[in-house]
Order: sequence, then structure tokens, then C-alpha cells
Amino acid sequence: GKAAGRQKRANYCGDWRNVSKIIAELQMCNGMQPEIEPGDILIIDADSESVKDGDIALLLLDGNRAVRRLKHIDGGVWLIPSNNAFADEFIATEEMGRVCILGKVTERRRKY
Repeated sequence: GKAAGRQKRANYCGDWRNVSKIIAELQMCNGMQPEIEPGDILIIDADSESVKDGDIALLLLDGNRAVRRLKHIDGGVWLIPSNNAFADEFIATEEMGRVCILGKVTERRRKY
């Protein structure tokens, strides 16, 4: 049923659920280069229903902020960086507590 399906998806951080947009500036993250560069300002949609497969999400992985493309499959979720120097990471359903989605990246702004 629905409950079983939800358990397979990454968790959403409850503290952020009532915030429609969050602005996050990445300081040292380069896992999504060249798509997203360190220092880019990201506009985040914090609606938990907005993150779909293939979307880029701002998330906490083991408590550390990261930006990754998500791919849910039976048994877990793939966290996929754009930077080939970083490996894709699979989080199994039983490890899903390691991942907390803050929201979907909807826009990138870059200062020059």
C-alpha cells in the first residue's frame, strides 16, 4: 500500500516542511560541478511532493549538506552527482535514515 511505498523513499526534514522556498549558498560542495559551481545560490522548493526521480535535491547525507540528483528504485535511492570525480551512492531502504531531503533545486543563480 501507500505506507510501504513511502518507506522506500528518502525522508524529508520536518523542520523545513512549512517553508515554501529556501535559499542555500554552497560554500565547498563540488559534487555537482560543472552543473552547479561552489558559491552558486540555489533556490529550493521545500514542498516534499516536489522532488521526483531525476530532480536535483538539496539534502542532508549523514548530517552533511549535499546536492545530488535522485533516482528512487525498489530497495532504496541512488544519489547521483554531476561531477565524474564523485561516485554514485546507493542508500538502501534500511539505511534511509541517513538521508533527509530539504527540497528540490528549482533555480541556480551565479554571482560574477
